[in-house]
Amino acid sequence: MPREKGKPVRRTNPGAARFSDGFDLQNSLPHNPGMQKAALYLRSSKDRSDVSVGAQRRELEALANQRGLAIVREFSDTVESAKDEDRPGFQALLLEIKNPSRNWDCLLITDTSRLSRRQYMAYAFDHECSRRGITVIYSKLPEADPITDMVIKGVFRVFDELHSLMSRQKGLAGMRENVHQGWRAGGRAPRGYRLEHHETGAIREGQPVRKSRLVTTAEAGAVRRYLKARAMGIPRGKLLDGMPFRPSSLVDLEWNALTYAGHTVWNMRYPKSQGRKRRPREEWEVKRDTHEALITDAEAEAILSRLESHSSKGRRQGKYMLSGILQTPDGKPWHGSNQRGVRYYKTKGRQLRAETLEQAILNQVKTDILHDRFIDQLTTAVRERYRHQHDTSDLESRVQAISSDIDKLLDLSLKTENPAPMLRKIDELEEQRDRINAEMQELIAENLAARDAARITRSQVEKIIRWNQPEIEDTLPSLVERIILNPQTTSCEVVYSVKMASPRGFEPLLPP
Repeated sequence: MPREKGKPVRRTNPGAARFSDGFDLQNSLPHNPGMQKAALYLRSSKDRSDVSVGAQRRELEALANQRGLAIVREFSDTVESAKDEDRPGFQALLLEIKNPSRNWDCLLITDTSRLSRRQYMAYAFDHECSRRGITVIYSKLPEADPITDMVIKGVFRVFDELHSLMSRQKGLAGMRENVHQGWRAGGRAPRGYRLEHHETGAIREGQPVRKSRLVTTAEAGAVRRYLKARAMGIPRGKLLDGMPFRPSSLVDLEWNALTYAGHTVWNMRYPKSQGRKRRPREEWEVKRDTHEALITDAEAEAILSRLESHSSKGRRQGKYMLSGILQTPDGKPWHGSNQRGVRYYKTKGRQLRAETLEQAILNQVKTDILHDRFIDQLTTAVRERYRHQHDTSDLESRVQAISSDIDKLLDLSLKTENPAPMLRKIDELEEQRDRINAEMQELIAENLAARDAARITRSQVEKIIRWNQPEIEDTLPSLVERIILNPQTTSCEVVYSVKMASPRGFEPLLPP
């Protein structure tokens, strides 16, 4: 699939991407010469540590083993968006697909979103592979007959483009894995420590990949004395004399108490874009005993308990799973609230424990979406949403007009002594025609995707729902329009985005 003419090639930032443009595995992986040969395509949009790509590789290797395929080729892109067709590994894959002497005829990918979140690009890719005798297998798509498989793939690509539901979790997987292995997940070293870097043996963009751990510095003694005093309850003001730290940094230093107890802590803070600071402690991820401790676990717990007690007084924290969609019968919202590390949803005159309420709602939604009426309504909604087609007649007329102008200029250039200006104009018109053609092909491919979605059957919708049911928490914001919870009776009703209420109201067992 050639890059659109006239579109500048995006230069990859050396500090923001890593890729493999394909390497041959035949000499390193023994296989039966009679086995069908396969290639892998792997992509991670945020994970710079290759953990997410590694997880995809293991899953596809298991699939290849199950199906009797020999993996002889791999293409990968790390820290690359699925919306960018200029991914280096992907471009190398496209060249290999067009190579008649390639030694594989099966391509394994974990899911459609790894390939692309653009419908037209995914369809064009599948068409190109089919034309050249390549079978594309997605490990996460359910098994189906050929007709159902075509429709399911179309619907999945629609869903991929509309909802990037798992991108955040997958983007953070590498950092989480680093923590679990005892490495730092990024950021500066806290006061009293410095970063000690270790080479991993991997190479990225010609440079060795390094990970880091904490080692103590000369300030460690002063930090230890301050934290031990705070653990005993001595006020900060009495500890400032002779302290080499700014008073404004002391609270942050205390929030790192678990780090000073010798543990690596991750997922403490919300993203800056959310306008909030620290997450509840139950959401922190802790890898114990990764570096030298300055204080004990008991001292760290005493410091954190005092900080949490102070910060929770009358203060609401966090936008929880149901925030923005949970409301009372008269339309007033329930707000997330944190009290001594326990999450609640709160409205005037009532508060309910968040964990219990969220689980009750998820259980009800999982039941509702398999209800016959819900499946019927969703089938109708999908068909209606995608029944309209893009009109490409105007683009076709423009392409014909530009082609006519090019022909006229070519004729004139043959009759003039200085054809250079006309040839330059022809180049401009050809680039313009290529851009319009690319736009038209995109619309045509979108029409094909919409056509498939508009023809979806009830059984196909039910199959997709059942396959996605375990991950319903990720789809909740797009699936549910609002949840009406009565604070007096705790009776609850879920109103879905397909304009249907829960088939029956329910009253979850919710302790106050």
